[in-house]
This record gives sequence, structure tokens and C-alpha cells, in this order.
Amino acid sequence: MVGIYDCFGYGGSYDVPFEERYSLIKRAGFDCVMLWWSDKFGRGRGYQEDVRLAKKAGLEIDNMHTPVHGQNCLSSDNLDMVLNTFQSKFAGYCYDSCHHQNYAPDIDLLNKYGNRLMALHLHDNGGKNNQHQLPFDGNIDWRNVMKKITLTGYQGATTLEPMNWDYEDLSIQKFLDCAYQKAKLLNDMRKL
Repeated sequence: MVGIYDCFGYGGSYDVPFEERYSLIKRAGFDCVMLWWSDKFGRGRGYQEDVRLAKKAGLEIDNMHTPVHGQNCLSSDNLDMVLNTFQSKFAGYCYDSCHHQNYAPDIDLLNKYGNRLMALHLHDNGGKNNQHQLPFDGNIDWRNVMKKITLTGYQGATTLEPMNWDYEDLSIQKFLDCAYQKAKLLNDMRKL
């Protein structure tokens, strides 16, 4: 199963309505979607309706991305404390490939926390923002990352978290079509 983040760009105020976004995501071939679960960053009111709209388009909900303020602290001792304190099967780890590369490259997060892996936020680093590129367009070693994900035993969706920041010349459907092809490549790498 492959998925994508629903707030992948195309208008700072989300000029493409979310109901249409979900139809375009499904048309590109995606099975599921990661929702942005906040009214921050220009999303505004109505984000809670996205579950219904995504399901109406035939998409499963993979996970919900919550507000990100202070996100880079989660790869420090804060993460150890949370996972060691909460031993519930409902408390786990979301692996974010680019944030790992940019903020904690010397920590083998997938080896250290792989048994608690519950979600993937996959995007490459590089480009004008050094993050949120489509896979294979930056400098992440995807063969190694996907091998480590496979070794964790993770059975969930291969979900991308790209933004169109370096792809403004592509239409929204071409961007999604390209993202889908790259998501399928990553998903296939998990089977090797």
C-alpha cells in the first residue's frame, strides 16, 4: 500500500480544495493518505472533514500529521523518554527520512526504534529547502533506508511527505503521478 501527504503544496492557502485533492491522489494510484491534522500553516478550518472526504474518494487514512513546532527535538533524548515511558502497543515511532538525515544522521533510528515503527514520512533532502523533495531527487540512500525499514518488520504503508517546492513547473496531476511512481519504487524495495 502506498500513500502521500495531503498538504503537498499547490497554493499557500490550499488553492486546490481538499475534496479535489483526494480525487487527484486516488487517480494517480495512491491507496492511502496522510492527513494534516491542524488548522496551522494556512490550512484553516475544516481539516476535521478530511477523513470523510478522503474516504469518499476511496482512500484509506494511513496516519495524521500533527502540528510540528519543536519537531526536531523528537530525535533527541525526548524520544527515548517517551518510548521508554509508554510501553503500550499504541505508542510508537514515526520514521521521517529527511528529518533523520538533517537532524540526527549519526543515530541509527530505525535500528534503535524499529520495533516501535508505526508510520513512515518519506521524503528526500536537498533542493531549496533541504527537505520534502520527492524520493531519489536528493541525497538519501534509499536502498539502505528501505532495507532497514524491511528489517524492522514494519507492515504499514509506504507513505511520502513531499512538497511541490522544487516542482512548481509540474501540474498537480503530473506531480502526483511522479510521486506515485517513486512511492511504488520505494515500496518494491521493501520486498527485496
